[in-house]
Amino acid sequence: MDTTVHDPRPETIGEPLGTHSENSDTTEHWSDQEWSENPLPVGVTRRMAEVDRALQAMGVLGGMLHRDWRGITACEEQGIPYAGLSQVDREGLMLALGALQVVALDACAMIRTNTFNICGARP
Repeated sequence: MDTTVHDPRPETIGEPLGTHSENSDTTEHWSDQEWSENPLPVGVTRRMAEVDRALQAMGVLGGMLHRDWRGITACEEQGIPYAGLSQVDREGLMLALGALQVVALDACAMIRTNTFNICGARP
């Protein structure tokens, strides 16, 4: 990869590449590029990249649910119908948050316990 466009704005996470990146022909996220340049052992950087992506995605999903909740509250206060996320959509987002949490927790557990010696042998 020649260059990486670092775009830490949370609203860009999850959008198709090319929307905010000059590297529209690649699927590597800016945080993956930074992790690949990290001097830690490969097993650790891969797990930490998983945690990083999961946390970023969780933040976006949490923001969507929060904005939906604010919309529901505002519409109820004004007595107008709400046309935001459906109950099925909200439940799906909550399930996605849980799945992302499992990804992050599993990756942290692998590092914490040095599963498969991913951190390398201790001196």
